[in-house]
Amino acid sequence: MVGTIIGSGIFLVPHNVAQHVGSVGSLYLVWAVGGILSLAGALSLAELGAAAPEAGGVYVYLRDAYGKLVSFLYGWAMLAVVETGGIATLAVAFSIYGAALVPLTPEQQKVVACGVIALLTAVNIAGVRKGAAVQVVFMFAKLLGLATIIVFAVLSGGIRALPGSQGLPTPTTTFGSWGVALVGVLWAYHGWHHLSYAAGEVKDPRRVLPRSYLLGTGLVVFVYLAANFAYLRVLSLEALAENQRVATGRWKS
Repeated sequence: MVGTIIGSGIFLVPHNVAQHVGSVGSLYLVWAVGGILSLAGALSLAELGAAAPEAGGVYVYLRDAYGKLVSFLYGWAMLAVVETGGIATLAVAFSIYGAALVPLTPEQQKVVACGVIALLTAVNIAGVRKGAAVQVVFMFAKLLGLATIIVFAVLSGGIRALPGSQGLPTPTTTFGSWGVALVGVLWAYHGWHHLSYAAGEVKDPRRVLPRSYLLGTGLVVFVYLAANFAYLRVLSLEALAENQRVATGRWKS
């Protein structure tokens, strides 16, 4: 759960959220609401998975509820648009942050993004165990990186938030701007449904699935709120809105 949810979102989306909210309170609220909505969806899938523990996840639930045509269309939408678009976004985020460590031209960033997709595809083709091992390593790496940022931001004394060079793009939060910010936040929480694909492989799904969805999604909500707190310890809301790579420590002011 944690490994499939945490991706590029927490490293890119805070910048986009800051561009559409007019206050720190609105920023925290949109992350909290996004977490609550994601948790509600995850627990719904937990109940469905416990009731129908078959491999296929949402495809199975749509098939049973609405018939084969709807589930067929959903499967092709996931293949052609949803999951492929998500994979592309993750790869682009990897190249954006990679360019902070190694200077890359826009063309080189595209090559790196494509190479990452090809490499991870090859790992998964090599076998489920190898793919699972890589997933576990990446999960701990992401949690370790975020934990390092959070701990240093919370425990370090004398921190002064970097001011922005200009005002907020959205000085006052409106219902529309807050909704746009929520779209980005929900993208950051995207991935909680992936566990449902393997529901048929889970032992004792009635017990394991609800617990996994609850604890996994709950942990991610906590980490995301803590990460935003850490960002705002070192960046003002205006600076957060101006800097896309908020986790690199290299900001313009």
